[in-house]
Formats: sequence, C-alpha cells, structure tokens
Amino acid sequence: EEAKDYTDRSHFSPRCRRCKICDEEHGLEVEKNCTRTQNTKCRCKSNFFCNVSQCDHCNPCMMCEHGILENCTPTSNTKCKQGVLKKYRNTKNGRRESTVSITESMPMNFTDIDLSKYISSIAE
Repeated sequence: EEAKDYTDRSHFSPRCRRCKICDEEHGLEVEKNCTRTQNTKCRCKSNFFCNVSQCDHCNPCMMCEHGILENCTPTSNTKCKQGVLKKYRNTKNGRRESTVSITESMPMNFTDIDLSKYISSIAE
C-alpha cells in the first residue's frame, strides 16, 4: 500500500514527512512507492535524463538531426553526429564560392510546468 507520509529515522516531531511526488511534467516517474518508513524513489521517464545524483527534474533527451553517436540514457543526454552545412557567397569576380561549416543540434525549448500541486509542501 502506498503511503502519503513517512518517517525514515527517529525524530521528536509528532508529524511524519510528506512523500515525494514524481512529477511527470518534470520527466519523472515512480521507481519505488512511498512506504511508512521510506520516501518515494523517482527515476527519469523514457527519453529523459538527469546527470546529477539528486534529481528534482529530468531533461528531455536531445533529438539529433544528423544521426546519433550515443543514445540517451537515464544519466546522460544523446550525443549527436555533427552535420555539414554548405553556404554559398558571391566573390568579387561574380562567381559563387561554397563555404562549409559544421553544425550541431540544439535542444528545443522546454514547455511551462504547472507547479500548483507543490504549494502545500512548500508552505510547510
């Protein structure tokens, strides 16, 4: 049975701690449900990653325009192949000359997240 509050060590407060929320909007999902003696354990959802030990949110894995060097894992972002972009410019004598530059994929913007469900735990 999933608990709403837990106590993982002795303390003098008459109240237990509120269980952690694994917020899907932050790229998280429940790995282990909260019990009376242990807080909820969260992990990154599929196609999300977090590269710090205590994750409060996971970032979406980067999409690669020119192919993947290394797949995204729960702890590291996708590594993308670099692409070649050809640009042309006109020279002084009227001929077109090509220039080559290396491009790299950039992550897309993040959407806004609804934080209203956290108000009660912030107010404690």
